[in-house]
Amino acid sequence: MLQFTRRTVQILALLLIVVLPIASYYMAVVSGKQQKTFEIAIKENPVPALTSVYIYINKKVNPPHNPNETAPKFDPHKGGIFSLTMFGYNITDPLAVIGALVASRGFFLKVFLWTLVPLVLTFLLGKVFCSWVCPINTILEWVDSVRRLLNKLRIPPWDLQLSYNVKYYLLLATLAMALGGVSVYGYILPYAILTREVYYFIFYGSVSILAIALVAIVVVELLFSQRMWCRYLCPEGAFLGLVGAKRILNIKRKQELCPQGCIQCGEVCKQGVKPYYEEHFGMECDNCGVCISECPSDALNFCSSASKSA
Repeated sequence: MLQFTRRTVQILALLLIVVLPIASYYMAVVSGKQQKTFEIAIKENPVPALTSVYIYINKKVNPPHNPNETAPKFDPHKGGIFSLTMFGYNITDPLAVIGALVASRGFFLKVFLWTLVPLVLTFLLGKVFCSWVCPINTILEWVDSVRRLLNKLRIPPWDLQLSYNVKYYLLLATLAMALGGVSVYGYILPYAILTREVYYFIFYGSVSILAIALVAIVVVELLFSQRMWCRYLCPEGAFLGLVGAKRILNIKRKQELCPQGCIQCGEVCKQGVKPYYEEHFGMECDNCGVCISECPSDALNFCSSASKSA
């Protein structure tokens, strides 16, 4: 049930990345079709495969003659995982906001308030964004099935490993760039790139050169190193790990229930954490709960910090 819930959240996050640009493009067509009928105007969209989707939306919305009366239905919902507006409330990636504020050498309370939801959730639950929401992690989990197939075909992928500290050095480097007036997070965080590329594709029928970075991450994942980006390179993961270092929700191992010699939890952990050594829990754990689901003896469970220390 735990992993079913996580998969549901992951799928909803992916759908959000696709549905919101489609809604935005639909509104752009309704607002700019002038004297054309909607059916004629929508046929000019750059992705013909979506034409029937737009026509279906138009029938459901049944827009009035004045497109400005339709806009309020869609305007409260726009953006993507990197920066999202839902029901008129803005939620923005906290690291991106910090980078922008540092680069601008100013502080804007309204902008900072947009980061409260992810910051509070990370403080309470740890970096669950990485394992429950991030669309890149979801895609890489799908790639895992191909890696398993390669292993069955006796074509084992490489297992290159770096120090976990690399991503913290990269976090410091990007913050130093922000001090110099350059905020790069919108251009190096893969889920920000993915969100933007989906918009480009739906609005213009093409993608930018940054899409190559997404392909590179998948290729590296498939052939060279499992979760290379997530484990060793992602500055967002480093930042969220620091914010959630003293998180309320943790995973606790009941040593008396742990079968002697069993390391199954460590084998299924994509972050390289070794739950069978409780002291190895920490900032690298993203509370995905896979180890809990795979434990054959129910020795692992979520708990609060208070009960863990008791």
